[in-house]
Amino acid sequence: MNIGRGFFRMWIVLSGVWIVFCFFTFDFSCFFGSYPRCDRWSLFPLSTSIYARTLGATLGVPAIAFIFGLGVLWIIKVFQRDHAAN
Repeated sequence: MNIGRGFFRMWIVLSGVWIVFCFFTFDFSCFFGSYPRCDRWSLFPLSTSIYARTLGATLGVPAIAFIFGLGVLWIIKVFQRDHAAN
């Protein structure tokens, strides 16, 4: 059984679900055009905290989950190596 491959596949699926969820809940139309309701957005992309927060929430959660998963796999491998040595 390859735990790493299973964790990676689970991460891919859950990250995809998270990104789709974010696209449905956030208003990304202001990224691609200028509309009257987009007054709070800056004319220069990524120069305001709104852009950073939106992109951070969309892509940051999967990135943090990936790093956490790498740590979990590292811990599992250490315990498997110690168990096999005994």
